[in-house]
Amino acid sequence: MWEREALIREITRNECSIDPVPCAGCAGRCGSGLLMANPRRSKIRVRCPSELPLSPGDRVVLAVSARSVWRLSFRVYLLPLMYFLSGGMLARHVVDRFDVIPADIAVVMGSTLAFSLSIWRLKRSAAAARCDFGPIILRRL
Repeated sequence: MWEREALIREITRNECSIDPVPCAGCAGRCGSGLLMANPRRSKIRVRCPSELPLSPGDRVVLAVSARSVWRLSFRVYLLPLMYFLSGGMLARHVVDRFDVIPADIAVVMGSTLAFSLSIWRLKRSAAAARCDFGPIILRRL
């Protein structure tokens, strides 16, 4: 599990609006420190299941399992890349077999179409994935 401190700003039913707290060891150079330094940042709205009695201003520890981070990384990075490459290879195969249009144009069109399909599927499944990959509140500090 990967853990990170956070400050609760607002609570509505099962959603928390949080601000990440940068760790002291890296002097703000970690991901949450960089996020806090961005002047145009907005609140991060995270749906965190918790049975703890929480109120705004509480410091909590959020945890994300390593397995869910790997699964989400596969879904966001590797799957679209595989779609892109397979779309290009399939288009190249079709053009070599039927010789309809120039191969370069077919590869670009096939790759773009397959990549667009992967992004569409990713957005379509994003609502269901939010509950699988989200953080949980472990404890209050």
